[in-house]
Amino acid sequence: MANSTKIYSSGNSSKIKLEGNYSKLFSLGHNSNIQSLGNCSQIISFGNDSIIYVLGTSTQVTITGKSCILYILSEYCYVKASLGTTIVYNINKKVKVNSLTVIVDGEDLKPN
Repeated sequence: MANSTKIYSSGNSSKIKLEGNYSKLFSLGHNSNIQSLGNCSQIISFGNDSIIYVLGTSTQVTITGKSCILYILSEYCYVKASLGTTIVYNINKKVKVNSLTVIVDGEDLKPN
């Protein structure tokens, strides 16, 4: 697990796992599965229909693709998401019943 790592992925259906703190991950491919376990990391996902998991605290996530799902399992996550993104938030990793699910719909929750 290296810290301050930079990963760039452009292929579709990619599976990416980032474990280091202060790391950056850029994904351009559609249908990607992205996991970030490190603290203070930055994730930028441009692909449609991607799934992003965030477990590290103080992570910044930017999603520009359509129909993406973001699972936040940590505290202090900063999110900038496009219209139609589903966000599932749960800081208690063991209890999935208490999750809060919201959709960036443009009315109640604005994009970006």
